[in-house]
Amino acid sequence: MGSQAKFSPLLPLASKLQAKCRSHDRTHVEFDLTIAASPQREERALWETYIFAPASFRLEDYYPKDELYEDLHSYWQTVPAGDDAATDSFVAVLLRDLASGSHASQTGTRILASRARDRILVHLDPLRSPDAAADHFENLHAELLRWRARVDRVLACPVEDETLRVYRAWMDEDVSLLIEDVAANFAHDLAIRGDEEPWKSIREVYTELALREARHRQNLGYDSVGHADLSERGLEHLVFRRQFLKRFNGSIDWLPANVRAGASISLQIVYALAAGLAMVIALLAALGVPTNGDQAMRYVLMGGFVYAVKDRLKANLQNFLARWLARRAPDRFWHVQTSNGQTLATVDERAAFLTFAQTPPDVLEVRRQTRAHRLEESARPETVIHHRKVVTVQPLDEDPSTLRASALREIVRLHIGEWLENTDDPKQRVVMADPTLGSLITSKARRVYNVNILYRLQAVNEAPRWNRVRVVVARSGIVRVDAIGAADEGAVHAVPSIHVDPVPSVRLDPDID
Repeated sequence: MGSQAKFSPLLPLASKLQAKCRSHDRTHVEFDLTIAASPQREERALWETYIFAPASFRLEDYYPKDELYEDLHSYWQTVPAGDDAATDSFVAVLLRDLASGSHASQTGTRILASRARDRILVHLDPLRSPDAAADHFENLHAELLRWRARVDRVLACPVEDETLRVYRAWMDEDVSLLIEDVAANFAHDLAIRGDEEPWKSIREVYTELALREARHRQNLGYDSVGHADLSERGLEHLVFRRQFLKRFNGSIDWLPANVRAGASISLQIVYALAAGLAMVIALLAALGVPTNGDQAMRYVLMGGFVYAVKDRLKANLQNFLARWLARRAPDRFWHVQTSNGQTLATVDERAAFLTFAQTPPDVLEVRRQTRAHRLEESARPETVIHHRKVVTVQPLDEDPSTLRASALREIVRLHIGEWLENTDDPKQRVVMADPTLGSLITSKARRVYNVNILYRLQAVNEAPRWNRVRVVVARSGIVRVDAIGAADEGAVHAVPSIHVDPVPSVRLDPDID
């Protein structure tokens, strides 16, 4: 699994930079970026993506850059080192805080539940391949048992405060639902391996683990136990409970971010300079007009003319200088902070529509790899959107009491719902003549469009290869995401439908455009 480190943002960071692209839902493309931090120095990374959208979407006609930024949403969170020794040390601190009734244990229980999700997701990576070996399933099973043992230690700690007992119960219920969900889904999906060993034994072990967690929640009276006769509303409540606990505990890692226009102050200075220069020119022109006696009317008329010239001169100077500044200053500037206002990272962000002539040759080379003939470029024209961020991560000290200081993770979601307004109906009737059958055939065909995305996350002094995905969309939204070249490199695999990981199943079709 040579691509494992690259496509799992929660791995121990052997690589300092990790990125992947996937669909979040029907109308959102999601980029998942992780940048490792250093306790000694700043770390800088460059994020770039080139989006090749069909020209029939008419983005350049009605989709200004301001709207692009409205459709780009970023969410920041911290990523822990997460090794077993650090986690067990944290549990010891949490037990001490619970026993003393410290309010720090409210945060601690949420952090522990969030860490459980992070670490279990890491162990899912080797299982994304249909050829995953049995020992990978055994490793995941051992990890699930370790987390159950940690949570049981916390449950055994005497707690007097009623609020702390609720925090602890929600932590336990969240982790229990997570373990059951992972175990039950893999037990279900392993049925395709048949009844041969070791798969039969592994499936039975996972089934028993899922049942054990369900019985655990039932014995403690938690409101999240499934039944065969569960009503539709009961099932809705079960899903709601899962998501509620996941968000409550997971949100402990999310960070606030302040965003402002990247050149707001510089732009005002440029506008002031343009206005001042225009006024100087107007005054010089006005000083040459005589003002005595019968020349007064000429002075008034000339003054009006000079003012009009000054006004237009100011406007044109402002537009010229604003365009000049836009090419040199970021569109937006970010401050990513902790809840107490400490700056963890700064971000310079910019985006632009490009022509093919403005697009770098190495990007076009990757885009053209699946072209059957160079004429396709003119037969199927595309609009190019370039999005770029320079992220500077401040030195972060790893704190064993929080496990929250080894890296920053950014989730970038691009809403493409408005892009699909000019697409055809999702279903079309197709009437064909079959020469073999000697008859006509009628069928329904789905009208789809391909949005090709190239992306990479790199250190400023590096230039790694571009990753490419094809987002297949219809008028109703995203149909699927294809990883171009994944069949050769093992970069993306089919993923079991486990709610804890939002990565959708990805088809590994041949590279067709």
